[in-house]
Amino acid sequence: MEYSIYKMELIENLDLAIISLETQLSRVTLSGANPQLFSNLKITYYDEQMLIGDLSSITIPEAQQLIIKPFDKETVKEIYKTIEKQNYKISMVDEGHQIRIIFPILTTEKRQESVKQLSSISESAKVKIRNARQSVLKMIKLDKELSDDMHKHYQDQVQIEIDLYNGIIDKKVINKKEQLLQL
Repeated sequence: MEYSIYKMELIENLDLAIISLETQLSRVTLSGANPQLFSNLKITYYDEQMLIGDLSSITIPEAQQLIIKPFDKETVKEIYKTIEKQNYKISMVDEGHQIRIIFPILTTEKRQESVKQLSSISESAKVKIRNARQSVLKMIKLDKELSDDMHKHYQDQVQIEIDLYNGIIDKKVINKKEQLLQL
């Protein structure tokens, strides 16, 4: 089989790891209201799993506040419960027709806690990268049409992609760390 087929499979899995990383990084709070913490959470709406961001408007009236105003007021309690289950360190008020969320001011101690979270988020993404590598290397190894030299060449090409994506992860985590420490 041609390397391009293996590469497509690999890149698809590596891209999923990066998307997951970005989602997790967006949940690490900075010093203010962060709509991304909530817009991708899912609730059950008419027996369907829907994103909160698709079912409501999310606005930031002040730097430390966020308002989630569902288009259907019947979903307020469900949204409230879903956010509550996330164990974010925030204050929430159910105002009947909307949810007001108040973010704490980020102290130096909280910043350090957030920075510590980044290493576990980074490691989680790198585990996904390693799993993607193992999966494609296993497929290459089982390909009987390839010579030993081609096996080695494909493995080297896979490693180049892995190194590139590990670099992307490191850059994204460093950028987030800088954001946290600069505020």
